Amino acid sequence: MNRRDFIKVVSTTGSGLVLGFYLPYTNKLNGKPSVATLFEPNAWIKVQSDNIVQIMVGKSEMGQGVLTSLPMIIAEEMDLDWSKVVVEKAPANRKKYGWQMTGGSNSVSGGYNKLRQAGATAREMLVMAASEEWSVPISECKTNNGNVIHERTEKKLSYGYLAEKASQLKVPKKPTLKNKSDFSIIGQNMKRTDTLSKINGTAQFAMDVQLDGMVYATMVHSPVFGGKLKSFNKASVSDISGVIKIFEIESGLAIVAKNTWAALKAGKQIEIKWNEGEAVGLDDEKIRKQLLDANKEKGSVVRKEGNVKKAFKSSDNIIEAIYESPLQAHATMEPMNCTAYVQK
Repeated sequence: MNRRDFIKVVSTTGSGLVLGFYLPYTNKLNGKPSVATLFEPNAWIKVQSDNIVQIMVGKSEMGQGVLTSLPMIIAEEMDLDWSKVVVEKAPANRKKYGWQMTGGSNSVSGGYNKLRQAGATAREMLVMAASEEWSVPISECKTNNGNVIHERTEKKLSYGYLAEKASQLKVPKKPTLKNKSDFSIIGQNMKRTDTLSKINGTAQFAMDVQLDGMVYATMVHSPVFGGKLKSFNKASVSDISGVIKIFEIESGLAIVAKNTWAALKAGKQIEIKWNEGEAVGLDDEKIRKQLLDANKEKGSVVRKEGNVKKAFKSSDNIIEAIYESPLQAHATMEPMNCTAYVQK
């Protein structure tokens, strides 16, 4: 994000401060903000007048803890009161939130520096607002637990009080990051922000989404990878109440119904003929044989260091073993699903 785009994101429509950073990548923590959002949802940090700080997370929580770890990075640099943090899941919007793919264990490493910069920028602007409010040098101000403190007089102002004033100030080009020795949040054993909602059943998953007029669809795929639909008998599910429409899609068949029961039952019952293609009969043992045969062929050298043959000859002991492992496919605990809002 360039400076011009950043300034566009730093906007005010009321009593609060919004800061946005592009990431190429509720206790208050489990609930909703107590004050209506004062700005458009296009930023990572929102400071409200009631001292609640909303932090948006643009990654998917899959048990790895990003709903806690990513907000911790911002909270550290802002010197926030962790109990005043509200964590919000960013809606799917690549233009606004960047690439929201989650994988490869890179959510923290990929966003760490920029999230620190986002937090440090917010902190410096709040400090500037306090120094103007008190007419004192910035050097006499420090931050702690969601407040700016004047060291000489020990006066303090909350971030919520300073939010509106801070939103009018110039954005610092290079905010100063905290020394790691001063960290009080990062590195600590913080309570997960999503634990309570998952224990008490209030956590919302994709399957919990319900909209007015909503219908349900299931897909039926070829039993063989790469197979194509040849034909299907619609009459074979005519006895199932609630089926709305059945139609062919590129990867197989889609069945739309008034409820999940009808859709899933029709998916199991419908008569289908498949053109199974070249992969018919392929199983783990055949794939294993293909890999072993391929291993006998001359391969391409990607990287070469040292002299392997010489090392083997000079070794007193050589231990040889063959290790095999089948494909370990990712699997979701929740049935894979999504909700699509179709507008003509």
